[in-house]
Amino acid sequence: LRVQPTDSEADRQRKRRRVKTLKHQVKTKELDEERAVKQNNWLSFQNRGAKKKVVGSMKSVRKESIFTSPDTVDGKVGVTGSGRGVTEYGDGRKKFKYREAPDLR
Repeated sequence: LRVQPTDSEADRQRKRRRVKTLKHQVKTKELDEERAVKQNNWLSFQNRGAKKKVVGSMKSVRKESIFTSPDTVDGKVGVTGSGRGVTEYGDGRKKFKYREAPDLR
């Protein structure tokens, strides 16, 4: 496929086209192999992650829509938790529990 000085113009063109098609075939084959390697890596990654189950995931918690109408008249649509009062906690959330000091009088 080398172009010789004795070749006619038609032979030169034919050889150049043949070399070009061979180069194109080699390049596409390399790209296909590279693409296959990346695809296999991605599929193995996907399969590896599918086997594990996350403990304590939030799937069981049902999430409310932010567009549901509020329970009370004072609530606003689109504001999560509107219409509800402030959460009140008992004494269980205090860090220190103090006893009353005895009177010394």
